[in-house]
Amino acid sequence: MNMKLKIILFIICFSQLSCKQMGPQNLEELQQTGEIVVLTRNSPTTYYEDKDGQMAGLEYELARSFGAYLGVKVRFKTITNLQEMLQFLANGEGDFAAAGLAITDSRSQRFLFGPAYQTVQQQVVCHKDLPIKEMADLAKVKTVVVKGSSYEENIKDVMDKANIKMNVVPSFDMFSEELLKNVEDGSVECTVADNHIINLHRRFFENIRVKFDLGKSQSLAWALPKSKKYLQTEMRNWFVRVEKSGELHALLDKYYTYADDFDLYDTKVFLTRMKSRLPKFQELFKEAGERYKIDWKLIAAVSYQESHWNPWAQSHTGVKGLMMLTNNTAKQLGVVNRVDPLESIDGGARYLKMVIDRIPAHVQAPDRLWMALASYNVGYLHLRDACMLTVWMDKNAQIWSDVKTHLPFLANKKYHYRLPHGYARGWEPVAYVQRIRNYYDLLAEHVD
Repeated sequence: MNMKLKIILFIICFSQLSCKQMGPQNLEELQQTGEIVVLTRNSPTTYYEDKDGQMAGLEYELARSFGAYLGVKVRFKTITNLQEMLQFLANGEGDFAAAGLAITDSRSQRFLFGPAYQTVQQQVVCHKDLPIKEMADLAKVKTVVVKGSSYEENIKDVMDKANIKMNVVPSFDMFSEELLKNVEDGSVECTVADNHIINLHRRFFENIRVKFDLGKSQSLAWALPKSKKYLQTEMRNWFVRVEKSGELHALLDKYYTYADDFDLYDTKVFLTRMKSRLPKFQELFKEAGERYKIDWKLIAAVSYQESHWNPWAQSHTGVKGLMMLTNNTAKQLGVVNRVDPLESIDGGARYLKMVIDRIPAHVQAPDRLWMALASYNVGYLHLRDACMLTVWMDKNAQIWSDVKTHLPFLANKKYHYRLPHGYARGWEPVAYVQRIRNYYDLLAEHVD
């Protein structure tokens, strides 16, 4: 075969390969495939399995709605790090990326973007014990940021403009959620994250502090390969619809609106509310305790952790009432009005009894109860994943002290990508159980 023919064959093969990688080139071709491939990440702000075993997340719900608009199924492909996700997108291994990506100048040179759906502010977060007050103080510490992220780009730009030298360390293996956890436990001094991610975690992380905003606010949008101009057009048309219908606002409200009543971890506040709020519901707690053979003070302690004994409480994920029941759980229990104290307490106590009974009989008290409380918070399937990890680590999955050591690993992608039910805020049930135990002890001490 002569050289000219070899070159022609190479060009033909390369062209066919590129077309295959780029996938459908118009809406008709996309609809013929019957699916759209969305690159995302496993996290509470994007795509995750909730405590009821259902997929959830802002990006998940938006992408599914967009797929329905196009008339195709949505296949999600989770990626373990940001640089890999952007490279997959550039290679055409996904139709678009829905992962809380900020629109930046450098990214705009590589990709197309859909309409902005959320405005965020980057913030510098440090451990509470560090005396960081202004940008120049960061020269004294190590600031770890996600490699290839807008955080890395932004902090370096701010540093250059302010002529400040600081130790910025890029992390290839962790997203913002993991870095915030490391700031909480002191293994990382400072990091940078978007305010909405910080707000999701700060009530579980008592040791993190927002020190100051970093640069100007940024817009989040879906990113597409340069070849997907047709899809960008469809995306723009669809976003106009969901904005006008209120669907976009409703989803943002669902995932990022917070109850103002969650400012406690303070014994004095608890004791004050024990006198002002508890008497209104004490008889209902006692009646539920008798019905389901559970100490009423434990039910009351769970309720306080969930809602602070506020019958109108509502979280960012839409759980409501004194026992903060999800909509799915309420339907399962036959609870019609989640903000009615009688229905909420009865439903919550009945659900707690179901959760306790679901823990294997070979797990003995009191470990059985602590694992049940963890399951009430994070979901039984995620607890089972944590037990699986505990066994992998050659520890005892029947002992709470061993399981609680491994629950936080559910938020570490080194582990959760290997587990059946993926990401969960594994540190949350650990703190949750400890707080309920504290509230229960205070009730036992102060209430007859």
